[in-house]
Amino acid sequence: DRQDVQAWVDGVAEKYGRIDVLINNAGVLRDGLFVKVKEGELAGQMSEENFDLVIDVNLKGVFNCAQAVAPYMIKGGDGGAIINTTSIVGLDGNFGQTNYVASKAGVIGMTKVWARELGRHGIRHCARFHPYRNGQANAREDPGRHDRQDSHEAHGRAGRYCQRFLIPGIRRSHLYLRRHFARRRWHRSRNLKIIMVHG
Repeated sequence: DRQDVQAWVDGVAEKYGRIDVLINNAGVLRDGLFVKVKEGELAGQMSEENFDLVIDVNLKGVFNCAQAVAPYMIKGGDGGAIINTTSIVGLDGNFGQTNYVASKAGVIGMTKVWARELGRHGIRHCARFHPYRNGQANAREDPGRHDRQDSHEAHGRAGRYCQRFLIPGIRRSHLYLRRHFARRRWHRSRNLKIIMVHG
């Protein structure tokens, strides 16, 4: 709920006097086939309820939190950092995940837009994700994805606004972002990083 998020952000700003970093990491799954057909007959489909839930949490939640925090970062005069956790399926798609893929592709897109809109205020943006690891991917996924993902370049193409970094381990990525990304070390024309986490 947008009002609840705003109240939470206002409370943080009042307590600490400023907001420097926002990490959007919440997410849910409600997998299911878009349309399931058996012997020529409709046997099932992804429910509107499951689609809306995933979009509300994974996409709208990111939107609400970032929109509530950004004015405080601008007002503080020192910028800040907005870090959005997304997924490689937002680039490649995945079998049985119409809702989840839509939400994560949306997060990547919003991150790129905000880098352009808010970069002038010194607010840096990052979309971070890790590729599938053997045995951990959706069992129904495209079997060729493991071979293709290392050569996939779409996530590294955001013109002069993007740099690509490969960081081993999710914990290390958070440590890197906390130590370096939140500080004003980049030229404002490079305020977006898309990070793939290995391990």
